[in-house]
Amino acid sequence: MNQPTVPPPLPSTPQIPASTKQCKKCRSVIDKRATKCPHCRSTQGFFRKTGKVLGITFLIFVGINILGQLAKNAKDPTTQPASDAEPTTVVEEDKTADLIIRELSSHRKGSRKWRNILVKADITREELIELAQEMHKRDSQTSFNFFNDDSQFKNYLQWEKYYPNKYYPFPEEWLKKHNLGMLNRMGPVSDNRWELLSWDGAFVLAVID
Repeated sequence: MNQPTVPPPLPSTPQIPASTKQCKKCRSVIDKRATKCPHCRSTQGFFRKTGKVLGITFLIFVGINILGQLAKNAKDPTTQPASDAEPTTVVEEDKTADLIIRELSSHRKGSRKWRNILVKADITREELIELAQEMHKRDSQTSFNFFNDDSQFKNYLQWEKYYPNKYYPFPEEWLKKHNLGMLNRMGPVSDNRWELLSWDGAFVLAVID
């Protein structure tokens, strides 16, 4: 009759010398008095716990100081915004922006620069004067023509450039209808009087400067 097999005895746990201990992190055997593992550099025993406690204590201390400072500022009138502070400057909207469709061209005639502006078809006389004032403010040494149609502008520009060449006819009827005004300096340079005139200069719509 076969005898039952008896399992071999389990190996005994190696005894750690009394002068050593196991690292709490890497389980290496280290000197019992060591405060830091020479293998994984982790803090041991009392110092490990003390480090955590000190860290938490420091965070609580910082938090209390921040809350105290906030409470102090809330009570201090010198940290509050002054009720009579200067109001925020409001930039005035450019009311002439919607009067202009586009700039047709610019050219020189003699020593003077001219800019040709296409404006909306239904512009009023008051709006035209306001636009002329604004354009003169932005470009005070330039003359302007204001048109509400550009269908024959190219013919006008050729006539202006090549006058008195008869090959380029003067588009008089178109100018009468669609050249709403010209802003030009009148009189001697010393006078420096800028006027908004009718297309042919026959009458003054407004004195601009």
